[in-house]
Amino acid sequence: MAQGQRKEIYKYKCFIDAIKFNTIKDLEADKTLSRNSIIKKYSLAGEITSRFKWSRKENDTPDRPLLTHFNLNATAYKKDEWVEIPQYYVDITKKIIENNYEISSSEVINKIIRVLEEKGEVNSMNIKMAVDLGNNNVKVAVNGQAFSFVNKIERLDNAEALADNEYIKMNDDFNYYIISNIDTKFEKSSSKKDKNFIPTLNYSIIKALVEAGVSIEDKIEVDLALLTAINQSVEKDEYVEKIKRNSDNIVECKVNGKEYMTNIKINNVVPMLEGCSSAFLLEDLSGINTIVDIGSKTINIGKIVGGRFSLIECLEDIGSFNYYQALVSKINNRDITIDNVQDMIQFGLANHDKDLLKSYLKKVLEESNKVSKFNISNNVYFTGGTVELFKSQGLNFEKGNIKIMENSCFTNVLGALKAVGGAK
Repeated sequence: MAQGQRKEIYKYKCFIDAIKFNTIKDLEADKTLSRNSIIKKYSLAGEITSRFKWSRKENDTPDRPLLTHFNLNATAYKKDEWVEIPQYYVDITKKIIENNYEISSSEVINKIIRVLEEKGEVNSMNIKMAVDLGNNNVKVAVNGQAFSFVNKIERLDNAEALADNEYIKMNDDFNYYIISNIDTKFEKSSSKKDKNFIPTLNYSIIKALVEAGVSIEDKIEVDLALLTAINQSVEKDEYVEKIKRNSDNIVECKVNGKEYMTNIKINNVVPMLEGCSSAFLLEDLSGINTIVDIGSKTINIGKIVGGRFSLIECLEDIGSFNYYQALVSKINNRDITIDNVQDMIQFGLANHDKDLLKSYLKKVLEESNKVSKFNISNNVYFTGGTVELFKSQGLNFEKGNIKIMENSCFTNVLGALKAVGGAK
């Protein structure tokens, strides 16, 4: 069966609702209900009236209400043009709905997928992936490659308001979540588990595969290495449990200007500590080695003695947001905020301040050195996206045993991916 036909089952709730309409109409005790009354009573998608052809039943008579006793032809679906959906897809769906016509659309679709899997009609893929849902950026690694995007999410209920933004829509949710919009604010919760991260996580899976040039199949099964903050490690079980409760999703999303529809199923979640996972990329861990991972809100520090971690520490409220907050204060423009200052710099509407950045770097070095003395380490490895910020402004602090890890933005996810056997 052509993939495009299957996609109509994934993408449109109205396919399910069209069959629900026919099933409910046939089972409805009150045969006088009008078409619109049935749609309203059972919260069906109103667009079924325009997306599908109507067909009159053979036993219709002029004295019976036509609007009630017309059936939807659920094999004839119209988007930009008419698309034929195979009759046996309709039959499978009707059989599922007849047992419980109040069943959610996402549950119906999942049941359809199971049937189609048994028939060998679902193209599946299994992938190992590492994801870091950072406060500033989301980093993802797959197939030894790594990618990032700004971690901003905003919920919209109006499809026309999406503009050209990238977005994700999940299961039975009528709403869209736009990703990385310049006018969206960062979520303020300091705890990752309390953030609205499930849409972002699912979007990141599609985004990484698209960026890596991997074909998006009908079903994606993921073994996930999940980066967790050191200072929130006591919450990691709740973090993982939230993912497990939301591990099977039908998603529609837009990435790089193209729409994708698929079923994402997260099979396994392996939590790994931020900063510590970068150690998997170091070839020689003999002696005493310190890793300093500078994030947007925290600095994670790990001390490794003879190949084993002897100290794991997190410095809070000293990440790069400190520098950006000082920069916003110095710019003193009410329209430039911590939420958009990086965008303003990117588009030439604001500039970095090298003196402020030097001062921030000095504080980073001083506070990190208090935790793990640099002069009694064989190597002190700095990593994290903030290191790239220092480098971009010509602040080179590599000297003696102080070193900058290669590809410092992504060492956490690349290290985590390697740890779970997903790097090639």
